[in-house]
Amino acid sequence: MFRVLAMHPLPRFVASWLSLASCAFAAEAFVRPVVSYVKPSGDGYSSSTAIGLAAGVYLGAQSEHEINLEFAYTKWDLHESYGGPLHLEGEEKFLPVLVNYRYYVRDDTAALKATRFYLGPCVGMTRTKLDFTFTGSGVRFASNDSDWVFTYGGSTGFVTKLGGRFELDLGYRYLRLDQSDYSAPGTTLKGKNSSAHVFSAGVGFRF
Repeated sequence: MFRVLAMHPLPRFVASWLSLASCAFAAEAFVRPVVSYVKPSGDGYSSSTAIGLAAGVYLGAQSEHEINLEFAYTKWDLHESYGGPLHLEGEEKFLPVLVNYRYYVRDDTAALKATRFYLGPCVGMTRTKLDFTFTGSGVRFASNDSDWVFTYGGSTGFVTKLGGRFELDLGYRYLRLDQSDYSAPGTTLKGKNSSAHVFSAGVGFRF
């Protein structure tokens, strides 16, 4: 004859906690190519298109948390005047490397069950490169230089299911970049803190 032994409260608590933790921290990996329209806030900069790739994980029992690493590339033309005959023209390239966090707002409404709204911050570094020509009073020279600048911002948008493991991501991001300093023969070109409005569309695939 067998006796059924009651589980001690402490082991039962530990087993329950581990079970909940495994659900809460269940991770699901994804990859998301992104195309964006970038509108710089400063004068003299043209708008541009950016391409990027984000890869990360969904966390939580309802996949309500997302952490990803994102790479992107964009460039735009620069035209600035400094009074009189002094002009700066060039092409500035940007390669941001960002860590993004998103929190997805749950909505159990039937009409919105396949769509989830999100918001969250981002932080990272951006490699900037400027190819420029400077013209002035009888002076003309061309040069190029690069810099790494601190970058941060926030985003909001929504993700909706397309079918299978695919998702459509539409969002808006406000991005802030510290100033870039570029070296030129005999001088240093100091940029300004800049910002951009970024409207993006991407298609994600869950593994």
